[in-house]
Amino acid sequence: STGGASAGTGGTTPGTSATTGGVPTGATTAGAATTAAVKNAYAKFFAPDTPENISLGLLQDGPKFKAAIDQQASGSMAASASVQVSSVSLISAKTAKVSFTIFLNKQPMLKDQPGYAVDTNGTWQVAAYTFCGLLRLEGGAPPACKQPEATTAPK
Repeated sequence: STGGASAGTGGTTPGTSATTGGVPTGATTAGAATTAAVKNAYAKFFAPDTPENISLGLLQDGPKFKAAIDQQASGSMAASASVQVSSVSLISAKTAKVSFTIFLNKQPMLKDQPGYAVDTNGTWQVAAYTFCGLLRLEGGAPPACKQPEATTAPK
């Protein structure tokens, strides 16, 4: 996966704290191991060559989304899609706020998208809320996107 991470400006953004380096208030910068695990989960989940059983394990409530993942995998964009995570901030011990960019043919298509990752039994996964948000952008969210985990941002 390729792409660019956003650079800090040295100032603060509304809703952020100068002491957290631009991390949203109430969040803390994730440690190196957590950041790597979240980036890995996102990269593998969105990689076209990741086997379906692995993809399902990298998505919160993955088995509920099998039909949607099958449909995405058969789409024309799936073969050229990749993702790069530019930031990971913990909002709780098991929830991280993520900023990511989706690339098609190595060109950024959706820049700096807000998303979430959740730690489920020690494995960081793409949050169902994030996956369903992307499916809604495409215009087709499956019934699994009506479950509470998919309609409310993780905390």
